[in-house]
Amino acid sequence: MSAAQDFQALHAGCREDLFDDEKFPQNIPGVEWRRPPEFCSHPQFIESGASTSDVCQGELGDCWLLSSMTSLTLHPQLFSRVVPENQTFSRSHGYRGIFHFKLWRFGDWLDVIIDDKLPTKNNVLIYSKSHTRGEMWSPLLEKAYAKVSGGYLALQGGTIPEALEDFTGGLAEVLSLSRHTPEETWELIVQSAHSRFPMACYIEVAEHGEVGQVNEDGLVLGHAYSILGAKEVQHDSGDVTLIRLRNPWGFTEYNGPWSDK
Repeated sequence: MSAAQDFQALHAGCREDLFDDEKFPQNIPGVEWRRPPEFCSHPQFIESGASTSDVCQGELGDCWLLSSMTSLTLHPQLFSRVVPENQTFSRSHGYRGIFHFKLWRFGDWLDVIIDDKLPTKNNVLIYSKSHTRGEMWSPLLEKAYAKVSGGYLALQGGTIPEALEDFTGGLAEVLSLSRHTPEETWELIVQSAHSRFPMACYIEVAEHGEVGQVNEDGLVLGHAYSILGAKEVQHDSGDVTLIRLRNPWGFTEYNGPWSDK
């Protein structure tokens, strides 16, 4: 039986009761597991299409995963494969507390089925959330990724390449500014942007104690960012190469050269 048939069978079996995934590890102390309709008046799976602001990091140290999720929203075909459409919180349209996502695992697309019980405190999501409070695809995708990884706590620390590969089925290429020239780096970024490949980056640190510190330009050390675009612009001083990044925190404004000010 195919994975898609498994989802349909489980969905059809939840006629009266909502789906309860007994296989998901709920081993986090002090957490209240609640379904979106229990803490949100009008939850929606996706509201007005997926966008980069739909992914905001919570208390979990999984910026490597969320930066990759954010980049995925820029590529509708990839996004729709990972996040199947026609999922809803409307009872009249088939809401049964069960959702599914597609992840590339071990050479095949795996249909990851979850219930919609999410970790909350005081009726507020504690991990990934959308800037739009009622939008739920990002915390649900984070939960699906946690399921195949062994639980939420297993997401504390990871690598961007593994997340990008799990979302695309492709092979990630890694560049390091310490081993490649700026010209080599820029050329690959431009090629990737032109080919519409999702990209993310990470600011390396020399000491573990530097992780989470914000430098004078407003960049967070030991932290992952989504790459949203790359452009070469004309300036009085010559050509300038610019890369647009997004911090999955959703705040901590960049204030270095070419910032808003």
